[in-house]
Amino acid sequence: MRFVLWNLINLLVIWSNGGVRADGTHKVKRRIDLSEEEINIYTNHQHIEDYDIFSPTFHKSAIHKRSIDSLPAHPRNHEIKFSAFGDEFHLKLERNVWLQRRGLTVDRLGDDGVIQRERLVDGDCHYYGKLISHSKASSASISTCKGLRGVISHGDSEFYIKPLEHHHANRIRRDSDNRHANPHIIYKRIFAKLRKTTPQEQEQPTEFCASEDPESSNSEIGNYTRAPSTMMSSMEDVYIGQKYLEFMVMIDKSMVEFHGDDVINYTMTLMNIVSRRFAEPSLGVSMRLAITKFIILDTDTPMVQSITGHNISLNVQANGPQLLEEFCRWQAGFNPIHDAHPEHWDIATLITRKDLFKLSGTYRDTNLLGRAYIGTTCQRSLQCSVNQDDGLTTGSVIAHETGHNLNLHHDPDYGCNNGHHVMSSARPVGVESFKWSVCSAQQIKIFLTNRLSSCLNDAPSIDDPEVDLLVVNDLPGRRYTLRAQCQLAYGASSAVCSQSVCGSLGCQEGGFCHYSGIMIMEGTTCAPNKVDLRIQ
Repeated sequence: MRFVLWNLINLLVIWSNGGVRADGTHKVKRRIDLSEEEINIYTNHQHIEDYDIFSPTFHKSAIHKRSIDSLPAHPRNHEIKFSAFGDEFHLKLERNVWLQRRGLTVDRLGDDGVIQRERLVDGDCHYYGKLISHSKASSASISTCKGLRGVISHGDSEFYIKPLEHHHANRIRRDSDNRHANPHIIYKRIFAKLRKTTPQEQEQPTEFCASEDPESSNSEIGNYTRAPSTMMSSMEDVYIGQKYLEFMVMIDKSMVEFHGDDVINYTMTLMNIVSRRFAEPSLGVSMRLAITKFIILDTDTPMVQSITGHNISLNVQANGPQLLEEFCRWQAGFNPIHDAHPEHWDIATLITRKDLFKLSGTYRDTNLLGRAYIGTTCQRSLQCSVNQDDGLTTGSVIAHETGHNLNLHHDPDYGCNNGHHVMSSARPVGVESFKWSVCSAQQIKIFLTNRLSSCLNDAPSIDDPEVDLLVVNDLPGRRYTLRAQCQLAYGASSAVCSQSVCGSLGCQEGGFCHYSGIMIMEGTTCAPNKVDLRIQ
């Protein structure tokens, strides 16, 4: 759903002091007065409830804190605090080590057909997390590359965070006499504000995507499009195993022109939001997202050499349906054939600033932000989507379109409530927007048990010392012996106690046996002819 343009007549009044408005809501005291035009730089004309300015602080402990810009590296875990909207926010974050492998490069395609390859130098700055300062459920996708970017979902609200533009930040630093201030903008959207006001509009929420069932799609997938409830319920206890989504991400010239030098950080932030959606437990399957190919277009008519040695071109100015078709055909031409190739991808996504509505040429697509084929993830010439950049909420659109690629239809098509979860036909807001409906969770299991989803079994080549790729369905105890587990717990000199039994780990260190309650890892051979499988 294309967001209703924000009426800023009342919302853009800046108060110099806190207090209460006539409607009973609290005024927000801000440190900078932004015009309507300046606000739109950050919100992309989206309907928002309010905004504030803050400077985040990284907290390593209660007695040790420093600004975001002073961090020497990106730690595995972050705790960040800031004040906004008269409230205190405390984020606890864990690094997303899967999003990109070390050594991932960016290919820039120019008018002359020459490819310039540059290495992504800052890939350890993307995090998942939650608010530990608030009691209600929350979820966050935050990137810390050159400031904070991302989204926090809490209750029925979503908070979007971006660093202030340099000229706005300098105004803050001048006014506060603090040249080290690192000001950011945070703006809030509330679910209730997106609801239509008339009963007719409530019954027919505006859709924001155009999914297509390709005629060439295998009928075997088509049979599963809207599975009967009996088939869905029978999938609840089916074990799927670990799945991997390998992505090719391409951003066009309009993205480069709009975001400038920040375009790579911005795009990686979007993909971190997508990755967080697919790591959500409500999906019912374990799915990791990794970017294996990143392309930037400096031309609207890129040309590459196909895997067969022929030159193939793309016209990014094509109309909506044709753009999807041409992009799918084009990306298939140079996608490495073998799954094991480090740059092979399962899904290709194009992100553009071009208006897909104008490109579509049809009135009914006024709010169009994404277009994708359904159930085509492992079909080389159809495994793709086209997405219009609309601010940080684009991460949700890409996740939604990727859901279509995974054979997921809109929630109301299956009888699930609309307007709440990832596969809603109307764009949802709030912590539920990070989650998948019961219908999506059931449907994706049906697709993943089909042989046409087999490309998702291949693990990406993640060159990260903190990621130890296990064989799909393997158990940690099969890779770490009892002695190895003791060495991990107590140091290299420790050994297994002679009377160690299944269940609790018993380790000898310094002449004593320690039984600290640590459980042995599942799959460990812990006694003659006995393996701990943690099955009660």
